[in-house]
Amino acid sequence: MVYIFALLIFQAYSDGFSYEDDPEGTGGSFPEDCRSLLRCMAVTMMYGLRLSGGIGDIMKHTWSTRLWIDFMYFLVVLIVLLNVIFGIIIDTFSDLRGQKGDRVFKTIHSCFICGVDDMSFDRASPEPGGFRRHIREDHRMWDYLNFIIFIWEQDKDEDDGLELFVRQNIEMNDITWLPVGRAMCLDDSNDDDEDNVTARVAALSEKIDTCVEASQAQIMKSVETSSEHLRKFVEANQKKLEKRVETLDDKIAAAARGDALSSAGSQRSFRAPPAETPPHGRDAAPPDPKRPIERKSPAPKARGAAPLQSPLRSDVPLDGSVDVLTVDVHGASDLVEAHLLGSGDPYVFARASSDGVAFGETERIWMSPTPAWPRATSALRLAHPTIGGAVTVELWHCHRRGTGYFLGHVSLEIDPTTIEGKHDLKLQKKAGAKAQTYVQGNISLSCTLAFAEQRA
Repeated sequence: MVYIFALLIFQAYSDGFSYEDDPEGTGGSFPEDCRSLLRCMAVTMMYGLRLSGGIGDIMKHTWSTRLWIDFMYFLVVLIVLLNVIFGIIIDTFSDLRGQKGDRVFKTIHSCFICGVDDMSFDRASPEPGGFRRHIREDHRMWDYLNFIIFIWEQDKDEDDGLELFVRQNIEMNDITWLPVGRAMCLDDSNDDDEDNVTARVAALSEKIDTCVEASQAQIMKSVETSSEHLRKFVEANQKKLEKRVETLDDKIAAAARGDALSSAGSQRSFRAPPAETPPHGRDAAPPDPKRPIERKSPAPKARGAAPLQSPLRSDVPLDGSVDVLTVDVHGASDLVEAHLLGSGDPYVFARASSDGVAFGETERIWMSPTPAWPRATSALRLAHPTIGGAVTVELWHCHRRGTGYFLGHVSLEIDPTTIEGKHDLKLQKKAGAKAQTYVQGNISLSCTLAFAEQRA
C-alpha cells in the first residue's frame, strides 16, 4: 500500500517536497528526495509513517488533487493498517498471556503425574487437604524422576519385568506407564460413593413408601370422617323433613275439619227451629180458639256467623264477601345479561306487594335474560285484597351477599273484571329511585281471584 502511494507521488508530485528546517532558508523544493522511485519509496515510508499527518506534512500545502492523496494516505495507512497491525500484536500477546495463565493454573491446581484437578481429591478425601496429601504421598513427582534416573543408571541386564517395561516405554517416549487420569484414592472413593448412592436410594425409597402409606391412611380417615358427617347430615335432614311433613299433614287435616265444621254450621243456620210442643197432661191449658196461631219463620243466616277457612292461609278467616288474589309469575324476557351485574353468583326473584306491604316472593333462580320459574314455586297469594287497590310485582337481582340491582316493576289494579287472566307487561322504573340502569324487558304473569263463597 505504501508503494502504491510512493508511485503516485513519484509520477505526479516528485517536486512537491518542502521542509521547514531548510539550511539555506530559501523554502524551496527538494527534488533530490524523489528523483528515483526507490528514493521516493524510502522518503514516503520514513516520513509518512512517522509523521502524525502522513506524507503530506513534508510536502507543499496545496488545494489540488494531491489533497485527496494526502487524505487517503492518512486514512488507509495511518489509521486502518497501523491499527490492524497493533490489534494483531495486542491480541497475540493477550493469547500468550492467557495460555501462560492456564498453564500456571494447571500446574498449581492439578497433579503433575495423573493430571486430575485438586477439587476431585478434596471432595474424595474425608479430611481437608486431600490434594496436598496426594501430591506429597501418592503421586510425588520427584519419586517418579528418581525412578527414571534409576532405570537409566542401572544395567539393562539387571532389570526385572516391571523395570524392563518402563525402560522400553521411556525409550519410545511413551507415557502410558504413568497413571494418567487415575488414582487409587479416587477409585476407593468412587466405590464408597457407589455404596453411599445405593444406601441413599434405598433410604429414599423407604421414606417414600412410608409417606405413601401415611398419606393413604390419612385419606382413608378423612373419607370415613366425611362419610360419617354426611350420614349424620342426611339423617338430620330426613328427620326435619319427616317433621315438616307431619306438621303439614296436621295443618291439612285441621283445615279439612274446619271446612267440614263451617259447612255444617252453615246448614244449621238455614234450618228452621223445631215447632214448640204444647204441654201435655193436667197442667196443659186448652188452646184458645179465638187467638191466631203464630208461625216463626227461620232465622236468616248471619254473614260471618260461621267463618270459612281458606285453604291458602288457614290463619286468615275469610267470609263470603272477601276474595283471595293469586299472582302466578311465569317468567321474564329480554333482561340484562348476567355478567353485567357482577362476578358473584347472580340470581333473580320476584316480590309481590299491595299497599306497600309485601305478601310473597318467588323462588330465587339462576339469572339469565329469559328466566322461568317452576309452577310449584311461583304462586303468590294475597288474602283480603282491597277491591280498587293495586298489586305491584317487582323483579330483583340478588347474589350470595344479598339483594343486588333493581330490574323493574309492574302494577295492576285489583278489579275483578280486568285483573284475571294472563298478562305480558313491560318492566317499568320506579319514580324518583336511583340505580335503575338495568331496567329492561318484559314479565309474564297471571292473576286469579277466588271468592270465599266459591271456595266454600
